[in-house]
Amino acid sequence: MAIKKSLGMGLDLLLTAADNGKDESQHEISLTRARAVFHRATEEDEQGNLFEAYHLYRQVMDLVENPISRDLPELCALVSQSFNNAAIILYDADRADLARTFLHKAIKVCPDNQTARENLQTIS
Repeated sequence: MAIKKSLGMGLDLLLTAADNGKDESQHEISLTRARAVFHRATEEDEQGNLFEAYHLYRQVMDLVENPISRDLPELCALVSQSFNNAAIILYDADRADLARTFLHKAIKVCPDNQTARENLQTIS
């Protein structure tokens, strides 16, 4: 025997409305989170806390795995800059091969990232 649950008209409308605006609000959440994490990463980087900065840059980079991020140029730019900044940390830690990989990814995510292009040329 299947058990049925009646949500009531108000709750049903609320849940339906939440589903309809999900994509737009998800975009905003991703962008807001990326801004905040990137800001924290740059602060840690400037203070010389490279391990923490690298970890935070990686959190921003993980957003590129989310398909909606490709629709947001600002988010792509933050992800690309995170790849670039993490690459510099890696390069300074004698991990040039991985740094080059990150710089290639930075350029793939945002072809307009001239800083990543220059850094790749410098370390290649």
